Order: sequence, then C-alpha cells, then structure tokens
Amino acid sequence: MLPNAHEDTLQSMDHLGTCFNSLNRWEPALKLHKELLSIRERTLGEEHPDTLMAIELLSFSLNGLGQHHEAVKLYEKVLKARRRILGEDHPDTLSSTISLACSYLDLGRSQEALTLLESAVKVSEKTLGKEHPMTLDAMSHLTRTLSRALGRVQEAANLQESLVCAEKRVLGEQHPGTLLHMQDLADYNNALGHHRSAVDLQERVVELGKKTDGEKHLNTLIRMDHLVMYYTAAGKHQSAVDLQEHVVELSKKTDGEKHLNTLIRMDRLAISYSTAGKHQSAVDLQEYVVELSKEVLGEKHLNTIIRMDRLVIFQENIRVL
Repeated sequence: MLPNAHEDTLQSMDHLGTCFNSLNRWEPALKLHKELLSIRERTLGEEHPDTLMAIELLSFSLNGLGQHHEAVKLYEKVLKARRRILGEDHPDTLSSTISLACSYLDLGRSQEALTLLESAVKVSEKTLGKEHPMTLDAMSHLTRTLSRALGRVQEAANLQESLVCAEKRVLGEQHPGTLLHMQDLADYNNALGHHRSAVDLQERVVELGKKTDGEKHLNTLIRMDHLVMYYTAAGKHQSAVDLQEHVVELSKKTDGEKHLNTLIRMDRLAISYSTAGKHQSAVDLQEYVVELSKEVLGEKHLNTIIRMDRLVIFQENIRVL
C-alpha cells in the first residue's frame, strides 16, 4: 500500500493496470486497481471523477476474471453517481451506461442491457449528434444485443446499415471499425437468408482488408473464412473451395501446417470439398488432418475424435455413390 503516493505514481499505476487489462493479465491488473481505488477513495473521496474512473477500471478487471456480479455492482455505483453529478447526457455518463449494459449481457440480463443501450443511443444522438463516436459506439453495442442476445436480427440489420453508412462518412471505409461492422452486417444478411448481399458485402470487406492489413494478416484470413461460409450458404460451392484452398495455403505459410488454426481451416476445406461433391478429395484431406491432429493433440482429444468421425462420414459418402 502507498499511503501518500504522488499523482505521477498513481497515473503510472493506472496506466500499468490498463496495460495488464489489454493483455488479459487480469490478476495483476485487479491487484493494481484495488490499490489505486483505495488511495483515490481516501484522498479524493468516493465520488471524485478520478475515483469513479478507478472503480470502472477495477470493474473491467473483475469482468475479465469472470466475476460479473461484482463488476455489475460497481458499474451500477458509478452510473448512479455520474447521473447525479454530471447528468444523463454527459459523455462520461453515457460511457458508464454502455459499460453497465455490457456487464448485464455477461449475466444474461439482455432486456436490461437493451433498455440501457436504447437510452444511450437516444440521448447521445440528441446531445452529441448522430455521427459522434459515442453515438456510433452505443449503436454498435445495441445491434449486437438485438441480434446475438435477443435474436432480433432484422432490427439489428436495419440499425447496422445506418451505423455502417455513418462510419463510412466519419471514419472512412477502410477504418478497422468500419470493416468490422460491415462484416457484422454481412453476417446479419446471411442469417436472414440474404446470401447474395452477404457475399457482395464480404467480398468488399476482404478486398479492403487486404489493402489495409495485407493478405497474410490474421484479420484478413478471418474475413476470408467468413466469405467462404457465405459462398457456401449462397450455393457457390466452387468459389468456396477455391477461396478455402487459398486460405489454407496462406495459413500454412503464416502459422505453420500443424497450427490449430491451420488444422481448423483444413477441416473446413475438406467439408467444402464434400459439399461441392468432391468426395475423394474430402477423404484424402481429412485423412491427413486426422493424422496431424493425432500428432498435435493426441488420439483421444475431442477435436481428433470429431475429425475421425467426420472422416467416416466422408468415406461413407463415397461408398453410397
């Protein structure tokens, strides 16, 4: 404990704890933020802006450790204080509203999260503007809540279109946030059965991603993984095979043939072969994947067993032809 720590020391503790959080090193982050909060409360009081920020940092660490109930209690405390001191429409209050909503989602309290996020979007649009970063952030969380927590995909897609259009104007089409939300929109379109729209949009995301990140970047590979799924859903099986073959080769070069991500992509390629009616290719590749999986994970590992079961299915497909 540092009873009379200099402000520079406290700022350093804050920054170090934030770095630990960003690296998912939750335990050391939690320890630092607890100590920082104790000092802030003693020297500044429970409702000083720096104290409330320290509480939020501690809450974030608690969430990372899966201690969601404790995190929610602290987020609720911060939001209540900021509403009283700063008002509903202050950016810090809006930020706390979003943080609490995310914590509610962690506990499955989806309706409460929805209510908070709808309010945050409405207030932020009114006070900061429809294209303010805070408004766009609140919209992003709201669309994901609608789609993933509540299954209201059409509403999410409608809102996501507005979000993407705004981000293109404000951030540009090649901004990582814009690309992420374009991909989310493609996902919603695919879930709604709008497969052509999903393919067209994801092809654009992949094209832009190659320019910004490079073809071998992890984000680009993930974007291409999604495009393969959309090709398959749209019945474009040869396009799915061609792209998945390319992704597997890139994954081998970047991660190595025995990397778990490469094994997963080889799995998907075998499935693409089978779906496209290339049953012998599916069997040949799956046999190889099974051998690699035994070597890397072991014969009794669940993923190896699943791959062996899939191989049996592919072999049966040949026998019934």
